[in-house]
Amino acid sequence: MCGLAGLASADPSGAPGADPRSDVALMLATLAHRGPDGEGIRVLPGVALGHRRLAIIDLSERGSQPMPLRCALRGGAEPGAWVALNGEIYNYKELRSELAGRGHTFHSDSDTEAILHLYEEMGDECVERLRGMFAFALWDAERRRLLLARDRMGKKPLFYRIGPGGISFASEMKALVALARSRSQSVEPDPEALRRYLALKYVPGPGTAIAGILKLPPASILTYSEGHALLASYWSLPEAAREGEAPDGARLIEELRETISESVALRMRSDVPLGIFLSGGLDSAIVASTMVRLARAGAHHGPIRTFTVGFKEADYDELGRASRLARILDTEHHEIPVRPTAAQTADILPDLAAKLDQPFADSSAVAVYHLSREVRRHVTVALSGDGGDELFLGYDRHRAHALAGRLGALFGGTGAGSRMVRAAALASLFGRPARRNLAGRARRFIEGSGLGPLARNDLWITCLSGPLAATVAPGLRGPADPLDAIHAAYGAAGEREPLAAIQRADLRVWLPDDILHKVDAACMAHGLEPRAPLLDHRVVELAMRIPISLKLRARGGKAILREAFARDLPAGIVRGRKAGFGVPLDHWLRHDLAGYCRDLLLETRTLSRGILSRPGIETLLGEHVSGRRNHEEAIWTLVMLEHWFRSVMETGRVGASSRAEGVHARGTP
Repeated sequence: MCGLAGLASADPSGAPGADPRSDVALMLATLAHRGPDGEGIRVLPGVALGHRRLAIIDLSERGSQPMPLRCALRGGAEPGAWVALNGEIYNYKELRSELAGRGHTFHSDSDTEAILHLYEEMGDECVERLRGMFAFALWDAERRRLLLARDRMGKKPLFYRIGPGGISFASEMKALVALARSRSQSVEPDPEALRRYLALKYVPGPGTAIAGILKLPPASILTYSEGHALLASYWSLPEAAREGEAPDGARLIEELRETISESVALRMRSDVPLGIFLSGGLDSAIVASTMVRLARAGAHHGPIRTFTVGFKEADYDELGRASRLARILDTEHHEIPVRPTAAQTADILPDLAAKLDQPFADSSAVAVYHLSREVRRHVTVALSGDGGDELFLGYDRHRAHALAGRLGALFGGTGAGSRMVRAAALASLFGRPARRNLAGRARRFIEGSGLGPLARNDLWITCLSGPLAATVAPGLRGPADPLDAIHAAYGAAGEREPLAAIQRADLRVWLPDDILHKVDAACMAHGLEPRAPLLDHRVVELAMRIPISLKLRARGGKAILREAFARDLPAGIVRGRKAGFGVPLDHWLRHDLAGYCRDLLLETRTLSRGILSRPGIETLLGEHVSGRRNHEEAIWTLVMLEHWFRSVMETGRVGASSRAEGVHARGTP
């Protein structure tokens, strides 16, 4: 786990810029948080590679990067290739053994070196043999050719910008921003990307919030030589199993246990202390119990450390369930209660926005940021249960789709207006709606019932709808469909079952650009490496072979996953539903942070951008504080957009304090 940056010239015999070493050093300075253990720069004809290191495997200097291919099979005094890696190759031991058996000589114990020797044999196809989370830049010194690659599920980021003189690339967008500004090049926001952000709370790839900067898609490679770039995919998400075509359920259960166990074992390889994020839900419980079982079998020395974050609001607090599970598993458990004041929350937002790199409004990033900071005091690597909900249909939204199909006639009505009226009336029976409470879920469910499955999913995943976005952010009006990335994923699915198409869109768009982006950015803000065993591509391929009927049943999703691990876990975990690592936005924005949001969004500096409407913002904030409507997600989306402008687009100062900018946290006026 590290950060990388570099340049390659359109002229492979020339230097990539007037002072390439200084350029790369400038970019690396913005990535220091990703790699606190060392820095390396290598300038060669046609390329300059840079690397910030977080040492996980082979802590010696032999593991430093950029790393050369020191000993080619065909000989040669000069290295034939150089590589800079961000991430981990989990099957490196197996690859090293195999390659050594064919005559390759290794000069380190690093997982990175396996990439070089594999490339020597297989060329670009080497990525097909890698199991892990990775983004790497490999320079073929003999062919004067750059290879950029990203892992299958999109766990590790890689951004690039192509211009007349060559290509620049980095683990974070802000490194490319710093380089462009040093060269007096234009750095402008992309209005269409910002419209997508308002709708989804994140920017879907391959576009970014800055015009001209692109994100390498998951499971892709980009080659660059003599000014020409070629993008290609090396893996695709398998087609979902069709009902009636699945193998025997009992055999699937055993295969699932074995595959997940192997994946966890690979991710327990580390030369530094490791632990696990324990949310109190099924997925992280499965990973934790598997880690304990493997540790008892000798796969890991020392205690298994578990970490849980908790809030005082009951809808979001999982300390109790996680602690009970930790006692059962006999782990070294750490509870991290989060009780931030308004001022403390406000103070972290500029730094969080800068570390998130792009506009990003999934509020659970706040919880992961707090948790990662504390976990890093104890360990350097933390496993998680990420991916279980997407692969095994574990979200309430998935179950709601199945239920809406059966109850559509009851709630469908004649139009959206009638659905919303009934939604408000029926949901009011459960109290004031919030994102996670019963009233909030009931209202969203009823509003979507009666629509077709894909239209219903659009409604349920949209943050600022078209009319609301036009009211509060008229400066971002445009003709493009802000959900075009989701709709493209639906269309590319080729699935006869709508829920399978929805799942595919979740895996191709939401997972890499929201969930995995959040975890990577919030963890790397503190130099903590996250690992997700359930997103090993072999687990993914197996999960996609399991039909929906074995995942989603009347009582909830992840049915086969619950059955597979029922013998390892207490019944309350197997049958329960989780809160996850969320934050109580509704509570905060109605009370402690209400004045802070008003000050930030209505400040002259904010409104002068020409994006937001003062009357629209005043109405939005007023309705939320009064309790007439719940606009928590819309308000947070606008708050984080403004912090992104200030922390990334304007000052470039990572972590510039809102307080210093004239915005102060205070309670409701």
